[in-house]
Amino acid sequence: MFAVTAQGLLRVWEAQQRAHPVQRAVQLLSEVAPPLGLDGWLHAPIGVRDGALMHLCETLFGGELHTATTCPHCGATMSATHYQDQLDCPSCRKMVRVHNSRYEAI
Repeated sequence: MFAVTAQGLLRVWEAQQRAHPVQRAVQLLSEVAPPLGLDGWLHAPIGVRDGALMHLCETLFGGELHTATTCPHCGATMSATHYQDQLDCPSCRKMVRVHNSRYEAI
């Protein structure tokens, strides 16, 4: 199991500011679940990677996702709140589990 530390998150944030979004995601996941390593996360199915990122987001910030967008036709703002447990896909959690805010690569 691996702890998600502020130092580790900051290290990835600073090192990956100008990187491609996929590279940033892979670096972040390799920081919180290092046994899979950079190459393991890079070759993981997109759904597994995205599921792990959603799970990390939920662990760090809670289960509510607040979204907003502007209608391209009338300019009205629409907002909604989604809950990550409603978006969860059990098969996406096959590679990573969280126990007491610690990640374990499976």
